[in-house]
Amino acid sequence: MERRLRLVAFDMDGVLTNARNSWTALHDHFGTNNEHSLRQFIRDEIDDHEFIRRDVALWTGRRGRVRLAEVHEALAPMHASDDAMQITAFLKKRGIKIVIITGGVDFFAERIGREIGADRFYSNGLEVDGDGYLTGKGIVGVPLKSKDRILRRVRDELCIDRDECVSIGDSFIDVPMFNESRFGIAVRPLDEQVRNAARYCVRDLIEAMEILKPLI
Repeated sequence: MERRLRLVAFDMDGVLTNARNSWTALHDHFGTNNEHSLRQFIRDEIDDHEFIRRDVALWTGRRGRVRLAEVHEALAPMHASDDAMQITAFLKKRGIKIVIITGGVDFFAERIGREIGADRFYSNGLEVDGDGYLTGKGIVGVPLKSKDRILRRVRDELCIDRDECVSIGDSFIDVPMFNESRFGIAVRPLDEQVRNAARYCVRDLIEAMEILKPLI
């Protein structure tokens, strides 16, 4: 007999939000582009800390010192999508735990978490000095290529088995999270890795909700 669903783990950018990526939104705000660093990160030539450090260096190189408040303002227009609100309301009403595991910025993940009523969120941060300016260092709470470690820890803490969990994401960095779940659902998949790793590929979270209904 299959176990009842007890936990759904969501990626954030492009899954719970209409915008594809909050980091890209920040680069758009500052007029910068991190494609070179992204390629190096994908090839394992730089780690998560260096990836964030280079992003901040691009912003400060264009603007000088940058306040965290400006980063907040740049992401202020972004919110949880209507589909995200609908699927999470459905899950919460039935007692399913909701966790966000994202490489996005912590204050933004916290805000999206509040909007959807997430039980927990895990994300990355930007270090600031005593005056509220970015120091250039990042706070890595979610290593982008190791989301499985975070999900495994969450499951252990909540005493939830792998077969009682489903993960929802949209890119290759979500594949390890899929592997720590009964199965993965790819929402508007961005690459072949996530498409091949997911049991289901869907156009939106409403389709994902229909897949989850028989498990509850």
